[in-house]
Amino acid sequence: MPFTKKASKLKTGKKMDIASIGFLLLIIFVGAFIAYTADKMGRNIGKKRLSIFGLRPKNTATFLTVTAGIIIPTITVIFLVTISKDVRLWITEGRNALYEKQQREAELQVAIEKVNIKNTEIKKLEDKQNLIEKKMHDVEELLGKYSTDNKQLLSVREKLKHEKKILEDTIRSKELMLNEMKKNVDPLLKKVELLHDQKEVLEKEYLSLKKQNQDTEQEIRTKSDELKNLVRVVKDEQKKSDELSKMNAKLLEGFDSNLYATRFQPITYASNAEVASITVYPGESVNSAKNHIKLLLNLASQKALERGALGDGKSPAAMIATIFSESENKTITVEDHVNWMAKRVSKINTEMKLSARAFWNCYRGEKTPVVLSLTKK
Repeated sequence: MPFTKKASKLKTGKKMDIASIGFLLLIIFVGAFIAYTADKMGRNIGKKRLSIFGLRPKNTATFLTVTAGIIIPTITVIFLVTISKDVRLWITEGRNALYEKQQREAELQVAIEKVNIKNTEIKKLEDKQNLIEKKMHDVEELLGKYSTDNKQLLSVREKLKHEKKILEDTIRSKELMLNEMKKNVDPLLKKVELLHDQKEVLEKEYLSLKKQNQDTEQEIRTKSDELKNLVRVVKDEQKKSDELSKMNAKLLEGFDSNLYATRFQPITYASNAEVASITVYPGESVNSAKNHIKLLLNLASQKALERGALGDGKSPAAMIATIFSESENKTITVEDHVNWMAKRVSKINTEMKLSARAFWNCYRGEKTPVVLSLTKK
């Protein structure tokens, strides 16, 4: 700092003034000149043997030499005092100047100590400034890191916005699908009510047929017992035996007719016949495809019920068949079949027909096992 540099140049040592050195040199020169002049004057006066104030020539020469030694310095001092203000000030105020100089040196020493104290304080301030600069540097690094984290957060935010938009589009699509399904619910409910009424009628008919069947079986058992009794008697009476044989034939013919009526029903679906179908579109997820398969199976159950398939309300009339794969040497469960078809549906690139087909020949009064099929529409 400028204040520190200026303070470092201060010195406490004494420095002699140039005018004082010149004056001392002049005194030395004048003294030499006086000695030379006085010596020469004394010799001349001694040679001339002059006398002043009645003094002897030797004393006269000494007197004149001393007088010249006094007059020449006096004239020199008077000349210097006349022409030099500094010499005049040095002669008139020499002691005061010395005192003032000492006082100035003492003040200078105090000022130097104050400067040293200030330098120490400045050094502390510089250390604080360096510490503050270091903290500022750390803050700048934190700000840089925050800026990087902020950019990453903005990137994540944009990604979440994009995913939110996709989710909103999916929700709108599902809502449209739900509305479509709601439109079909009322007719389906009416069909369900109708099927429920038909089911009650069929259950009553089934109970009636079951009772008839039981009566017939009881009758058959009775007739069979009677036949056995007649067989034992046939040995005794051939004629009676023939008559009983004819009667037995008639009874057996009636039994076969009743058994056929109760046990065998008309076929509802031939093997591999289409029971129900829906249209699927590209871009479906696996879960969405599973929902479509569930909808297809419900539709197949309704159509199978309409044709007289067995439906007890606890399990659907149409269900996916469990198949044993000889190539893979394992049983393909319903879940395996659904997952496999859902993955196929999720990979299509054009609209296709997803259908449920009869696994074998199906008859009225029994469940309708189906397999799933995906074909071009």
